[in-house]
Amino acid sequence: MKTVWKPWWSGEPTVLGFLKATNDALDWNLSDKEATRTGYGVHALIRETEAFLAGYKPKPHDCPCELCCAGRTLQQNVERLKEIMHQMRTLLLFLLLAPKLFAQTITMGETNVLPFPDSGDAGAVWAQSATLIQGATLARISFFVRVAGGNATFGVYDSSGPNGGPGKLLAQTPSTSVSATGWMPLGILPNVFCSPGMYWLAFEPSSNTMGFWYDTSVGQIVAYNKAYGPLDSTFSLSPGTFPGHWSFYATLQVNPSPTPTPAPSPTATPSPTPGPSSRNVAWNAPSTLTGYRVFWGTVKGGPYPNSLDAGSNLNATLTPLQSGTTYYAVVESYDVNGALSCPTNEITFVAP
Repeated sequence: MKTVWKPWWSGEPTVLGFLKATNDALDWNLSDKEATRTGYGVHALIRETEAFLAGYKPKPHDCPCELCCAGRTLQQNVERLKEIMHQMRTLLLFLLLAPKLFAQTITMGETNVLPFPDSGDAGAVWAQSATLIQGATLARISFFVRVAGGNATFGVYDSSGPNGGPGKLLAQTPSTSVSATGWMPLGILPNVFCSPGMYWLAFEPSSNTMGFWYDTSVGQIVAYNKAYGPLDSTFSLSPGTFPGHWSFYATLQVNPSPTPTPAPSPTATPSPTPGPSSRNVAWNAPSTLTGYRVFWGTVKGGPYPNSLDAGSNLNATLTPLQSGTTYYAVVESYDVNGALSCPTNEITFVAP
């Protein structure tokens, strides 16, 4: 490439000769007019990856280019140009990856305001089913208040209860004064990681005056009597069941994909004392883990609508199962942040 450049100190263009660049190395030769030059400044002009060089006299000047400076050697200017090119590549990479680097949010539950009024729910804990379509971390919970009054506590249970009902309490809000109408978003702790599957959004009001919006045509509600206070760590094993759901949802944060923890290797083994319609599964422990979650269903390769948190145990009893039905199961380990590993190989068994 023939390079012609007009130096800052002269009204005449200066011809440097031929410029070539290979793997960040810049080389050029001198024209006859430049034989008296004692140094060169590097001007970087990013224009379709072209870099231009200009000769200069070794004296102080006011050139706006941050690269050229009287007294710098050619090597110093070349190194500075390399540094800027590296920074620009880093910035470009960041801009390309930025959408994946920032967390996004998803919801599970009912985000619409439903048509029918509801009240008189004090003295009991109520929960409605909700489905999570991808793994995410609990951030907050929101309930639409029709009539304010009293206090309320909200929480999320897993589906480890009988027949996939609410089982273990995963997170809850502190008791909160309900003093305004409309959507009431509340932070929920701890911010646990939830795998895809079914969950139960629970609430407990202290006053029958408090009113909400609900719909009885869709959804499932379970409830049991309880004096107002913090939610129980385990939901009742024999709650009442009703159709319907409220304007009630949880917001979860989807983080960048974590590095998977080592996946265990499951083996199906008969339980010494299996209950009717149950099956014991066991697996080998990887070296780094916090616990395990078992997923199972009746479709080969998934989806697996049922799940069970086995903690740090190396086996778990899957129940309830339909006797004589073929089931498929996988196990995933999780780390201290709740991030799940890739699933193990799938095992197959017939419920006894």
